[in-house]
Amino acid sequence: MAAHKTKSGADGTDAGTTATAVPPVPAPQDDDDSPAPASRLQVRKKEFIDRATARSGIRKPDARAAIEATLATLAEALAAGQDLILPPLGRIRVTREKPTKKGRMLMLRLQLDEGATAADPLADMDDQG
Repeated sequence: MAAHKTKSGADGTDAGTTATAVPPVPAPQDDDDSPAPASRLQVRKKEFIDRATARSGIRKPDARAAIEATLATLAEALAAGQDLILPPLGRIRVTREKPTKKGRMLMLRLQLDEGATAADPLADMDDQG
């Protein structure tokens, strides 16, 4: 998981665990279709769900169901060639597509919204209630 022990001050006493910030992924140097290098960090679905659960405070089974539905919806939209506008993530567009042995490979363009901030995930709970 993305938590580690921290020490407070020079006395070395344990201050508990804190979440570490995930560094941004560096931009690729070339635009070829080669697989990602082995040293590139990956986030699997389990870790993704753990991070979302920690960030939102939602129970893990509820978060898992919502995230799996969201990922399925994203995959369907991208497979249909639809552009996605998803603040605070950004804009996602399918730029090319090619058939593979396992299905189709979609080449995407993601324009990150660097200045956008995520809203409080629980801010609209009263409106939905």
